[in-house]
Amino acid sequence: HLNSHHEGLLRQISQSGLELDLLNLSNQRTLPVDGLRELGSKMKNLRVLICSNIGSLRDSHLVVMAYCFPFLEELDISFPLDSQASDFGVLRLSSMLENLRKINISGNYLITDKSLFSLCQNCLSLEEISFFTCYKITQLGIASAIRLRPGLNSISFNIEKKRIHGPGLTLTPIDLDLIDSFRSLKSLTAIDLSNSVISDEFLFAVAEGGGLLLKKLILQNCCNCTFSGISYVLSKCQSVQCLDLRKADFLTDQCIRKLSLFLLNLTSINLSGCCQLTNSTFFILTRNCSSLSEIKMERTYLGVEGEEEEEDSMPDSFVNLEVKKLYLGDNVL
Repeated sequence: HLNSHHEGLLRQISQSGLELDLLNLSNQRTLPVDGLRELGSKMKNLRVLICSNIGSLRDSHLVVMAYCFPFLEELDISFPLDSQASDFGVLRLSSMLENLRKINISGNYLITDKSLFSLCQNCLSLEEISFFTCYKITQLGIASAIRLRPGLNSISFNIEKKRIHGPGLTLTPIDLDLIDSFRSLKSLTAIDLSNSVISDEFLFAVAEGGGLLLKKLILQNCCNCTFSGISYVLSKCQSVQCLDLRKADFLTDQCIRKLSLFLLNLTSINLSGCCQLTNSTFFILTRNCSSLSEIKMERTYLGVEGEEEEEDSMPDSFVNLEVKKLYLGDNVL
């Protein structure tokens, strides 16, 4: 959040003799291009560059990043306020960063399937990619990219909740080709589908692909799936450590009781906005999930006795020493 002098600061850093590993230039009104060039002339081994929420991002900026720091492994150019970055810039960047393992291009609304394809084709070490709110990237484009890079271990994106006209204004369906492509992601350890329209069939494919390797599952504010789909993916992926089911308003205490049988490795869970959950869910989680260290149950019915409160309440002698963090705001309590 420096308001000025970032060009001069980068110039001083470049002359300092330091060997930087990571540089974070997020929240700048402008990208300090000249400072980056000078820094790149002295520190070409920079491994991580974060330029999130930049005031303006253009193709020329992407070329400068890649030219100055050819050995980048991680790059974040997400959510610029004014994005003029296009497929041309991403193609140039991808052709120059052979070592790139992680990239976040979320919020760059001009880029299309071509950008995703070029990243998966040119960056042979690519393991993790995020592209939220890139609505010119299609479901077919995602499927094609996944087939090019089946070794991805983390993918984050959202399928827009558009509605198509017809009887009842139904949600846009998920393409069968996209569903099928997820069965090829055998190395998947993390998936974030926040604010997406998904389906049980899609979750079945995630389970068949990720299997026992999946450790992070983020489904916050998703729609069009049911308890059946969530239960299936967790029963097949019992290594999940981080689970986010925010605003899954169909979940009940009884649902959590059933899911807890599969959550033996769980360390963090977010159930905020699940409006049917009561004290019973809290007791079930702390008793059945022995590795759980973080519980988020904001805006639920915590403080209200569940229908099976007597059965779910913990005996006085029960102590769970693993739980370290509780987020319980906006509850009845």
